[in-house]
Amino acid sequence: MQIHTDNSGLAALDEEGSIITIAHQAGHLTRLNFRGSMAARRGIGTSSICSAETSPETAFHPHLSEVFTMCDSSSSCSDHALDEGRRGLFRQAAALAALGGLAGAGLLTSGSVKAAPLNREQRDGLSIDEVLERLKAGNERFQSGKATQHDYLAQKRATVAGQYPGSIILSCIDSRTPAEIVMDIPIGDSFNARVAGNVVNPDLLGSMEYACGVAGAKVVLVMGHTSCGAIKGAIDRAELGHLTGLVDRIRPSVLATEYTGERSSRNAAFVDAVARSHVLRTVAAIREQSRVLANLEDAGSLRIAGSLYHLSGGRVEFLD
Repeated sequence: MQIHTDNSGLAALDEEGSIITIAHQAGHLTRLNFRGSMAARRGIGTSSICSAETSPETAFHPHLSEVFTMCDSSSSCSDHALDEGRRGLFRQAAALAALGGLAGAGLLTSGSVKAAPLNREQRDGLSIDEVLERLKAGNERFQSGKATQHDYLAQKRATVAGQYPGSIILSCIDSRTPAEIVMDIPIGDSFNARVAGNVVNPDLLGSMEYACGVAGAKVVLVMGHTSCGAIKGAIDRAELGHLTGLVDRIRPSVLATEYTGERSSRNAAFVDAVARSHVLRTVAAIREQSRVLANLEDAGSLRIAGSLYHLSGGRVEFLD
């Protein structure tokens, strides 16, 4: 049995096997576990449950005792009573949802909010600065080891009917730099374009124009990173099939980087200096090569920005 609400709803119920989950849309979560005949069962009545277990970040509100009464541990229950209890639980929980939602009514409290994708109203209500602040705050959580909990199946379900990303992130293919993770954002919150060296080309520009001009994203963020192999290849003028043409696009950033030390791929400081320069030059190239994006930015509905992800420490440095 499943009860779901749309984006304006407040609660959802799922039943999988012996576990019923009551989840507020904003992320509050409580699991009500029914122990069957294979375990030491506790008694259950029509309006009671055998046991209640909360996820570590969630706690029952005291008022839940008015709705779900724990059975005495010495009592026993039949399978019929167990089924009746489940049906009674669903009826009561559904009624609560109709009255305003469990969490909305203050019946559940949570020490940690589970990430939920933006809906249209939320995305459209965000300013450009707020979109950027969400990305910055997510990276702060990632750095500190306090990333939001992600229920990716729930996020998948929530985005089946549509997507309302606030940003598009152009980043490198490097396996250590997944933008969604280092920014701690859920499925559906950002378009993501990845190519070695976060270079820009007509196909990527077209993708950005769709993301911003059609789908409504408000930020284009170019994200380079430290110790970038593509940058090193450009410094060394690597030659290998199609890779040769790719690093040739980065080569002007190498030449444009002002640096007084050793200009070598063996010098990590120089590599990172070129990475930073390349991000800024890519931001400029997007403005120069896409009239669509430049016009959106001139109109104040878009910002094209640069950033550098530090592999050591996990910080995304936003470049003003």
